[in-house]
Amino acid sequence: MDDAFWQSFFSFLEKIGLLLIPLFAVYLGWKLSRKSYIEQISLDYLRQRFDALRQIKSVVKDLWSSPNISRQELLEKLNADPGYRKDLSERLIRLFGLRNELIPYIEPEFVNL
Repeated sequence: MDDAFWQSFFSFLEKIGLLLIPLFAVYLGWKLSRKSYIEQISLDYLRQRFDALRQIKSVVKDLWSSPNISRQELLEKLNADPGYRKDLSERLIRLFGLRNELIPYIEPEFVNL
């Protein structure tokens, strides 16, 4: 009687195991896929934040083409050169446009600035 019980018990475990192994494999695959998806979203968000900062840095660098200019020289240049004034205003508009466009990816302190 003991042998028959153990044989039927191991037969039952074998049948259950054949059903549970694929189920476990599917669950494990789903779990790994989900984790990979979440990490990819995090990386994409980080990449967008760096791209936003890179774009803003490029516009700011382009905005102040002459960093060593004094306030008085800047005022004289703005009064004397309408092309420079127009160019500067377009760059400022671009900077504020970038700020509005990239709000989700930049720090709140920078948005408030």
